[in-house]
Amino acid sequence: MDILDHALFAGCDQAALRPLLKSLRTQRVRKGSLLVEHPRGPANLFLILQGTLMAFSKTAGGRRVIFELCGPGEVDGVLAADGRAGHLTQAAVDSLVLPISRADLGRLIAADPRVAVNLTDLLLTRQEKREAQIEALAESATVHRLARQLLLLARHLGKPEPGGEIRITRLTHQALADMVGLRRETVTVKLEELVNAGAVAVEGRQLRLRPATLERLLQVSNRSGARC
Repeated sequence: MDILDHALFAGCDQAALRPLLKSLRTQRVRKGSLLVEHPRGPANLFLILQGTLMAFSKTAGGRRVIFELCGPGEVDGVLAADGRAGHLTQAAVDSLVLPISRADLGRLIAADPRVAVNLTDLLLTRQEKREAQIEALAESATVHRLARQLLLLARHLGKPEPGGEIRITRLTHQALADMVGLRRETVTVKLEELVNAGAVAVEGRQLRLRPATLERLLQVSNRSGARC
């Protein structure tokens, strides 16, 4: 992805922004590496150009809680860039990001105020994702909680296939467990249930999801109030 193709710069004056962006340097982050290792640093906004970042926090007991995954065209580190305590950030896969300091962000906005409008849109999308995450956690049946989370990942990070199927990068069972508040062993069992139901297929390092089947499972859950 060319930097100016990022959603932050949609509809902006590229001629005005390009000279400012030339002084910024992209950063390659290997899978598993931490971009933000402390809730108060570094003070950068990260534009995601390639790959996927994982936003998470840790409980007092040391358990990891994953808030969301962010892919190309999205941003991370907004709170840190504003000098506030934020979350920790790790690369879920090999990724390419562009760090932007608060000062540089101010210069970009001064050059074209549409940058601020686009940033607001990106933040609203992120808020929508987090609300959907909370909704997934509210599912009483654990298999349906996992199904709703997979639909959320498909919507924001998936690659559509012919016939309505969607592919996503295969996450570890522990990562899925950290997203839906379950034990890893429970995720393993419930994912197998979704495979047996024809809603998910495991293909190497990817999951092939059938959203229509996942949705039907959730509709049955809502009608029956089933718990498992």
